[in-house]
Amino acid sequence: MSWKRSPPSALTTPPDRTVNERDRLQEVYSAIDASRREQAKRDGANPGNILLVRERHAKLRKLLAMAAPDPSATTILEVGCGFGDQLEWLLSSGVGATRYVGVDVLEDRVRRATRLRERANFVCGDAQQLPIRNLGVQLVLCSTLFSSILSDSVAIAVASEVDRVLEPGGHLLWYDLRLTNPVDPKVRRYGRTGIQRLFPRYLIRLESIGLIPPLARRLGPSAGWLYRPLVAIPFLRSGYVGLFTKPA
Repeated sequence: MSWKRSPPSALTTPPDRTVNERDRLQEVYSAIDASRREQAKRDGANPGNILLVRERHAKLRKLLAMAAPDPSATTILEVGCGFGDQLEWLLSSGVGATRYVGVDVLEDRVRRATRLRERANFVCGDAQQLPIRNLGVQLVLCSTLFSSILSDSVAIAVASEVDRVLEPGGHLLWYDLRLTNPVDPKVRRYGRTGIQRLFPRYLIRLESIGLIPPLARRLGPSAGWLYRPLVAIPFLRSGYVGLFTKPA
């Protein structure tokens, strides 16, 4: 793991208003919710899925500890919070529920998150226009957010909003795909170059993690002893975790 400083630049590209990402995402996730096959992929009892999530949360906890030595006093915004699934590991890491705000563009996700996790704050809003004041948060979490945005201009607009609300010297916790399934048009990958284009002024730290999910899910009962040696092979890692630091 090493630090790489991105070249200076400004995020000025306006969002492509002809691309209605809200409607597209609603259609995509409605289809996922209605598909038994898609739900089977996300089975929380699958041994491979369990190890994927465990590894990801362990890595993110380490980065959170670096970014926020006192997480209970840190104001955290999660962009693209979905059902609020990330909140559990944040709370177990010492984050205060009242210091957390989750934003998602899909109303059904926000309603369910609010119902299940009453202590935290969830807001339905467009990530291109975050309902947060300038420099209002100390840490931003983006987990599989940008891979779900297919429009380059919308992705740049969302990154610009993250930059707007994050205080100088603040941090972004990142988890997203570095590899994608070639037969899945619903998502895109982000390599180092693509990430740097989104956050060109930031100090960026990245680490590849996570066994390719279709392979992890097929390990079955053997996952306990096969997952670790397989994920040690760099080209079998599907995602990046990262800690991005905004210039002070």
